[in-house]
Amino acid sequence: MNSTYRLTSLFLGGVFATSLSFGQIAFQNGTGTFSQNFTGVWNASELIDGDFSANNGWAIFDNGVTSAQTAVFETVTDQTLPGLKITMVQNHGNPGHLIGRFRWSVTSDDRSLFADGLQNGGDVTANWTVLTR
Repeated sequence: MNSTYRLTSLFLGGVFATSLSFGQIAFQNGTGTFSQNFTGVWNASELIDGDFSANNGWAIFDNGVTSAQTAVFETVTDQTLPGLKITMVQNHGNPGHLIGRFRWSVTSDDRSLFADGLQNGGDVTANWTVLTR
């Protein structure tokens, strides 16, 4: 089994208190600590580019090694919502490309302090709060 994964897209939906319905939240500045760069470009920023094709998304396979990596994104506007719904999409056709273990976190840090848009060695440093159920 191939030890890489390719995640095609992700969505963050917010529960809007006035209607108790979900709406999509826009992201910017996709940043990664590592992005696969062979057999195509597989940058963290591709998770939020709106392309759902099988040849688009983030992957972290590195010449036979897959290690823990981080991708971060900024919301375009500040969010204060009573609930969130995270949807991850994987459209890659190879069943050996599995989505690994994900931990979702949020921060209220200023956008200028993290998510510099780099796809390798990007700045993912912030005061993160791990989301739990």
